[in-house]
Amino acid sequence: MKKHSGLVFLLLLAFGATSAWALSWTANGIAATNTGGRNYAVTMPSGTTSVTVVCDPSGVSGDHTYMRYTFNNSLSLASVPGWWTVPQNQPQTYWTGDGTWEWRPPQTMTKTISGFGSGSWRVIVEGENYDWTQSFVLTVTVPGTNNAPTITWVQNPASANVNQWFTVQARGNDADGNLSNVWVWKDWVPFAFSGGGNGWESYSDANSTVNSSPGSTTFQAQSADSAGASSAVLYHTVTINSINQQPSVTMQLLNAAKNALPINGNGRAEITQNQNFYIRVTGTDPDANLSQLYSRINTPSGSAFAYEQVGASGATAVQDFGPYTASQLGVWDAWAHATDTTAGAYQWQGGGWWGTHSPDLEVVGTGSPADSDGDGIPNDIETQLGTNPSLAGQADSGNGTQLKINHPLQ
Repeated sequence: MKKHSGLVFLLLLAFGATSAWALSWTANGIAATNTGGRNYAVTMPSGTTSVTVVCDPSGVSGDHTYMRYTFNNSLSLASVPGWWTVPQNQPQTYWTGDGTWEWRPPQTMTKTISGFGSGSWRVIVEGENYDWTQSFVLTVTVPGTNNAPTITWVQNPASANVNQWFTVQARGNDADGNLSNVWVWKDWVPFAFSGGGNGWESYSDANSTVNSSPGSTTFQAQSADSAGASSAVLYHTVTINSINQQPSVTMQLLNAAKNALPINGNGRAEITQNQNFYIRVTGTDPDANLSQLYSRINTPSGSAFAYEQVGASGATAVQDFGPYTASQLGVWDAWAHATDTTAGAYQWQGGGWWGTHSPDLEVVGTGSPADSDGDGIPNDIETQLGTNPSLAGQADSGNGTQLKINHPLQ
């Protein structure tokens, strides 16, 4: 007999003298399973197109033993397209040409059955003069060609900000209906795993995640089926953007020795006319991307007296601008800015800019107490009595100037 290159199936039949038949069946180490009574079943690898069947009817006491096969799962004899018959007492084995093999026990018969694809088919063994009560039925199932499942992204943002939560989810599909797993990893650390759903489609859990620093993170996804096939690994990278935070700035007015000027009762730094002073600007930035420090001071008349800027970097920068001379009496408007590397067009604050207007500078005459509102009452006396004292009395400015109050101030 010519051997077939496909998977070989082996059917072994042993018939006892009392017609109690025993059946065993193997194919390349795969054993058929008894599914009840005289019924057997086996599932073979996908793609099998032929089987070789071997039968030993030496123990049959009847006149004939038949072995038939059908592709349509029918047990009706009329629908069986091929069959073999074994009359007892035949002295030799031969192919009759009319569709029968005949032999004398204990010889065996071997036949290759081919021409079937995926699905199931049956081998029928009969004995005792067509007595169906002694028939064995073996159902062979050949699965269709298994298709690998697929994987796609369902939620996969291109980017997110630092400390911003985002969700990643994948979906697996399988044309054969045997999907078993959907996996998602974050930088190859398990992130969202799920089973096969209904076999045709399954979603991973829609898990959320957050990154605390800028950069990128890559997600991987894959699906698998119960036949051992899997999709290619799907990759997706999420860019994590930094969020620029505004710098902050403080301003301090210093004397010629770079000591802080005293703050008077009006909340202003006070200095005597014609003395020198500095403006100390301190900028801080939580992103450590300072770009420049800036100061400006206007005279009491509102004209620009001086403005300067210097480059800065890092998280903190300090610059003493000056020295400047307090040449005019009155209130000088001082202000400062700190900017970072994202700074665009000038803004008082926002867009990388941050400013302060406090404190202002108050310039007083030599030996004269400061009188900011010009009412003839020094600032420190107004502080002691209030701007509208209701009781008479005396107050001392501290520099020898005394004011006697006889009636309420208007």
